[in-house]
Amino acid sequence: MKAFLEYTGISEIRSPRATIKEAFSYGLIDDGENWLEMMVDRNKTPHLYDEGEAKLIYEKIKNKYHYLLSQLAKKIETELNQI
Repeated sequence: MKAFLEYTGISEIRSPRATIKEAFSYGLIDDGENWLEMMVDRNKTPHLYDEGEAKLIYEKIKNKYHYLLSQLAKKIETELNQI
């Protein structure tokens, strides 16, 4: 997201949260809340020692985050083809 936004001239993005907000404003993503949730879950995983919590995050990756990432890839491809 950040690289694409910078390519389009949006600079000064200094954090993942700011990248998500800019991507939402640009229209690159539709569901900013779920993207923020994915960012929080990603930040938890390096220090996650609870198997139950790990399984919950795995299920979210499989059932929600995979879709969000696929939609982002399609949107970026569409945007690049129009440039």
